[in-house]
Amino acid sequence: PRWHCTLASGVIVDSDGVIATNHHVVAGETAEAMGVMTADGRFFPVIEILAANKSTDVALLRVDAKGLTALPVRDDLGAGAAIYCYSHPANSFGCLSEGIITRYFKMNEPERNGAVFMQTTADYARGSSGGPILDHYGNAVGMVASTSPVFTSPTLTHTTTKDAKPTTTSQQMVRHNCATARAILQLTRAK
Repeated sequence: PRWHCTLASGVIVDSDGVIATNHHVVAGETAEAMGVMTADGRFFPVIEILAANKSTDVALLRVDAKGLTALPVRDDLGAGAAIYCYSHPANSFGCLSEGIITRYFKMNEPERNGAVFMQTTADYARGSSGGPILDHYGNAVGMVASTSPVFTSPTLTHTTTKDAKPTTTSQQMVRHNCATARAILQLTRAK
């Protein structure tokens, strides 16, 4: 009765059971068990975490499987390139959205230590973490990591200083932050 299922996504990067996902997916302190389900419905328990990098938000898991279909990883796609995001937002399995790479940038959050991330216009939401960002040929060029909403700044409206009240803010856009293919490749080479 105490089991809880939290869904995320991942990318098969080696046919012998190596899966890339986000560090924040595997770093939960309360996780008792993890498993991987393939698109064809097969389920494999995670037997080990091979490597993880909190700064780039990438982790590699191993499942006991052979002959899985791995995605090639390509790290040379630039800003403006067309991409697709395959993910499972809010338990909606198999959603595909499209967009472009808008930029590569250094994330200045303290736990990211200036690591380079990719931003896209492809839409995704919670549950999409670890989902592949794909080029036109099906190569993985990144991996869903987080979103950052951008709001209007509240302004003060008043008739007198004593009556100053902030106006409401509204959401203007959502930045879609992705781990880069380079971060995935660096971790696979280090394992």
